[in-house]
Amino acid sequence: MFTLSDGRRVPVLDNHAHIGPGPLITRTTNIASGVLDGDNMVRLMDEAGVDMVCCFATANPHTDYSAINRQIIEWAQQYPDRLIPYARMHPHFGPDHNKRLIREYVKEGVRGLKFHSFLDGAFPNNDKRLVHPLIEVAEEEQLIVIFHCGESWTATPALVCDLAMDFPNVNFVIGHMGLYGFHTEALAFAPRVPNVYSTSPSSIPRGGSPRRCEPSGPSGSCGLGHPVQPVRRGARQADEVVDDARGRVPGDPRRQPRAPAAHRGHLRAATGGAETAVST
Repeated sequence: MFTLSDGRRVPVLDNHAHIGPGPLITRTTNIASGVLDGDNMVRLMDEAGVDMVCCFATANPHTDYSAINRQIIEWAQQYPDRLIPYARMHPHFGPDHNKRLIREYVKEGVRGLKFHSFLDGAFPNNDKRLVHPLIEVAEEEQLIVIFHCGESWTATPALVCDLAMDFPNVNFVIGHMGLYGFHTEALAFAPRVPNVYSTSPSSIPRGGSPRRCEPSGPSGSCGLGHPVQPVRRGARQADEVVDDARGRVPGDPRRQPRAPAAHRGHLRAATGGAETAVST
């Protein structure tokens, strides 16, 4: 939990955390094996004061991610009140193959999907042939969908907003708030689409203004983006963001930023019924 400047304790949900093997693990943590498993993730969360994380795989575009997705599900089963498993999807393996996998993952406990349209084959975020069929399943299964945004025209926040307008019953997250340069696009489009949320892990530079994380729509969120931005440093920045955003949430200025509705059930279970939460 975080303690705000007025003394209130706020449960913290990080909705953008990578877990598993990856070259960045050894560069950003003290984990010599290069594998950020469930035990190590929870240890880092405890050090940073993070209650829960939505976690998914790092990049490995030569696979359909099914092996690491199932490993993440196992870690989440070991820590059901701390880790929320998301399945990373590779659309180029085909709609039929991926729809079958999604339905299997949901039976095993997956709560959301992650797409990376820059590293996993350069498909547009709103691709009607590769992405739309998978979002149809996400809608049926009430899954949250997070997209990596930035670095390429295929991964812009506007394309996520276009997709969200086609699927108004699915909650979408703009990962990284579009990264450098595209964050202005995220800020312009996301408030106009009620089922779109923005996070800005590695788009907040050291010493940068936390106001890039101002809530868009009914709920703001700030993803830490581990391991690109280690949990501890990201949590410190998110603490500043929450305090800075207090009083500027649209509607009632006394409200705190809140997690998307699908996340609040996890938080209530993990934090003794708390409704108010930081979705980092």
